[in-house]
Amino acid sequence: MGAAILLFIAGVALVIWLGAQRGERYKASLEQMTANRDRWQARATALTEDLRQERERAEQAEQAVLTLQGALADIDAGLADAEHAVRQAPPEHNGPVAPVLRRALEALP
Repeated sequence: MGAAILLFIAGVALVIWLGAQRGERYKASLEQMTANRDRWQARATALTEDLRQERERAEQAEQAVLTLQGALADIDAGLADAEHAVRQAPPEHNGPVAPVLRRALEALP
């Protein structure tokens, strides 16, 4: 009977020891998973900020394009007005033009 009690106590001790070992493994796994989660969360936060900045830059670029298109439209209107004035000028205002000046004027858009 004494041997049975000793075996029982040894068995209980073994179960407790194995449970403690398993608990340590679980704890280590949990710590590893928590560290991985924290790294991925930090990376996701950084990428979200990068995306926000890129969207802001894209919006600024779109605004710049619209501003440039407006400026080009103004220039085009001014050139159209100048061309119209030249074409509507009376013949007596026409005369010889230096070839280099003529080529420069004709090269204008």
